[in-house]
Amino acid sequence: MKFAISKAQKFWQIFGQKILGKKNLVFCLMLAIATYCSIAIIQPAIATNNQNVAKQNIPSLLSQSHQTSLLEQGIRLYEQGNLAEAVTTWQQALITYRNDQSSGSNKLSAQLNEALCLNYLSMAYQELGEWKQAQTTINRSTALLDQQLTSKEGMAIAARISNTQGSLQLAMGNPQSALDSWKIAAEKYNQLDDEIGLLGSQTNQAQALQALGLFRLASEQLEAIELHLQKQPDSILKSVALHSLGTTLQTLGDLAKSQKILEQSLAIAQQLNNPAESSATLISIGNNFRFIKDIDGALQKYEEAAKLSPVSIIRLEAQALILSLLVESDRLQEVKSLWQQIEPDLAKLQPSRRSVYLMVNLSESLTKIRDAKDRPITTSKIADLLTVALRQSQAIQDRRAESFALGALGGLYEQNQQLTEAYQLAQRALVLAQSTNADDLLYRWQWLSGKILNQQGKSDLAIAAYRQAVKNIQALRLELAATSPEVQFAFRDRIEPIYRELVSLLLRSENPSQENLIQARLTLESLQIVELENYFRAACLNIQPQQIDAIDSNSAVLYSAVLKDHLAVILSLPKAPLQYYSTNISQTELEESADQFLQSLNPAFSERIRLKISQKLYDLIIRPTEPALIERQIKNLVFVLDSSLRNLPMAALHDGKQYVIEKYSLALTPGLQILGAKSLDRSQLKVWLGGLSEARQGFTELKGVKFEAAQIASQIPTNLELNSNFTKLNLQKGLAEQDTAIVHLATHGQFSSDPESTFILTWDDRITIPDFYKFLRDRTDNRSNPLELLVLSACKTAEGDAKASLGLAGIALRSGARSTMGSLWAVNDASTSKLMSNFYDILIKQPTISKAEALQQSQLSVLKDPQYRHPYYWAAFVLVGSWL
Repeated sequence: MKFAISKAQKFWQIFGQKILGKKNLVFCLMLAIATYCSIAIIQPAIATNNQNVAKQNIPSLLSQSHQTSLLEQGIRLYEQGNLAEAVTTWQQALITYRNDQSSGSNKLSAQLNEALCLNYLSMAYQELGEWKQAQTTINRSTALLDQQLTSKEGMAIAARISNTQGSLQLAMGNPQSALDSWKIAAEKYNQLDDEIGLLGSQTNQAQALQALGLFRLASEQLEAIELHLQKQPDSILKSVALHSLGTTLQTLGDLAKSQKILEQSLAIAQQLNNPAESSATLISIGNNFRFIKDIDGALQKYEEAAKLSPVSIIRLEAQALILSLLVESDRLQEVKSLWQQIEPDLAKLQPSRRSVYLMVNLSESLTKIRDAKDRPITTSKIADLLTVALRQSQAIQDRRAESFALGALGGLYEQNQQLTEAYQLAQRALVLAQSTNADDLLYRWQWLSGKILNQQGKSDLAIAAYRQAVKNIQALRLELAATSPEVQFAFRDRIEPIYRELVSLLLRSENPSQENLIQARLTLESLQIVELENYFRAACLNIQPQQIDAIDSNSAVLYSAVLKDHLAVILSLPKAPLQYYSTNISQTELEESADQFLQSLNPAFSERIRLKISQKLYDLIIRPTEPALIERQIKNLVFVLDSSLRNLPMAALHDGKQYVIEKYSLALTPGLQILGAKSLDRSQLKVWLGGLSEARQGFTELKGVKFEAAQIASQIPTNLELNSNFTKLNLQKGLAEQDTAIVHLATHGQFSSDPESTFILTWDDRITIPDFYKFLRDRTDNRSNPLELLVLSACKTAEGDAKASLGLAGIALRSGARSTMGSLWAVNDASTSKLMSNFYDILIKQPTISKAEALQQSQLSVLKDPQYRHPYYWAAFVLVGSWL
């Protein structure tokens, strides 16, 4: 597995030493500022990282000699993105240093200089994807320093080398070794009394901890770093350091804290009248707005950055970001006006990796305008722009950039239906991506090849290409989720379609083979996993494939796939081959029906129309499977739902005579691969219950919460915290310290496709998914027993959010609970109290019953009450995870 190295890692890897001479510090600081800002537009993760490199400072032991000049020339070339020329220049410097050692002229200094130069070379080889040479070079650098570590200069270079070694190890998919290397670097910086270097190494460690899944430790590390930085006096160095920390937090998904720190960085840069760093930080702040879909906010920051920047490439990169947002917002007149500003300046750019990425990003933004009449330039001119980018990449001998340009050109030809040329370009891009270990590009060109082959009628070859693309995405799960925020932004455009198109190919016939059905099912589950990990911004799910036979012989699993022109359903029964059902219906029509069904669940809506829509959905999803379900005497249905279907209450679907809940108990799961199914241990059931009955933080009162809490407490041992006692701190203590199997939260909350908008309300705060994870991590650290059941009463999905169920699934999985029960909408207080009371009564009095059956019986008890027969009162509650 290959990992892109984040810009923050590289900044801290190479920046800031107290032993530097003032002249060299200023020189390298300006190099850092000059390029730190750029963010690529929805491009490979490595592309972003390549553009955001702050160069290492040159130790004061170096004299202003020819060798130093070569070293600095290499730094400038590296900074500009001319990696091959930088390598050549540093290799020339190495020859001079070795000659100095052979002649006995200042042998010690020449040895240290050679070690430093080798460190630079290793960094360049990493950028070029030449892992073997990068490792060999850094090993040579380390060996040279073995006898020089007692000197201050030698220790300073050794610290840098450890940082470079850590970056290489993370890039090669070994975060534990990277963490160890960065700890060694931190020790050396500590011995040198270099606080900036120490904080930098600790920041790198936080990202390694994140990659290892140790999120709580990573968070604590970053909080300590922020505290130390705040104590530093204001300086441009502090501004750049805060900028680095802010982008690290952005990468790790903590956008609120990232925004706060980036604004501090900006304030210092503006106070010190440094337009380059101000522009850099404005772009990063704009990215935060973009990630939360505040388009106007992002545009404003990008525009400020473009106006302020004294460096033309940075200004163009900011303008390219603006153009991409304008295209996505269909503000095409503004696109045309902006392109007229950008186009003349492109011809003035010197060839570099940054210029190549800039032109490719611009071309991809322009090709998203599907109607060629609305494009500010013709398709042939876009091809010319990509050809210039391709020639520049070849001129600077940058094979990764060349692959990026070739693949983009192939995509343009594919869009123009010039399939033969498109396939040839895609294959050339593939070969280059493989030769440079660019796995983050590889899956894109495999996808492109698959699309072209499918259009050429070569289905088997197309499936093979798609499967390779999915395989590479699976290998890149951690990188895509944890180190590449722009991938999260582009998920629907760049990752999700690959899975859906593969499923569509596998199910293209009316009677797919078992092999294809098994592959389609695995692909659907894999999509659920990467989608949730993209939601979490971390590859954190414990994947353990399980068969339905081994879990429950009385259950069936229904997988749905919402495809462009039909709905596919795969039925998995215990000890039986997979069965396949397909209904012709467009994705648009299906989504409209799902939306209408949700609206019809309002009691004021016409019952006749509600039942009609409900029966239509039943006919699409469940009716085709009925004969097999009846024959196998299935009692429980487990749904792995797709797209807009995930927000629907399956319990309220109607077959014309009765509701689904009257025939089956139900559960939802993102997939059996991440289920962890296990029966509830009733031997020592205890509940920790927190709730709000009073109006709080702008939310209305929940009058039924007190009655609900009292009913539960009368049935099962309960630790009760209501209203002012239901605080964030008390919830944390309750989860960490109470040996309870069930946590029940009766309060306002919301599930959303945006993690920032998914929360549970306490008296004094909003509990987010990261909060839940921290709290349950504390519990896991202190208790051997996991949480059996998390109940979220009175919460709801965000209105109009087609993927709001991601928030419910996110809380369910991130909490670590085996099962989570939540409500899809805010339900009537009285009916909820009755349902919850019945649920716990059934759990206690019927020890052999499953959680899904207990929920089914409690829902039926409400349904049978004449005043609550409408699905609004009972259908909202769903069980996610283990149904046993």
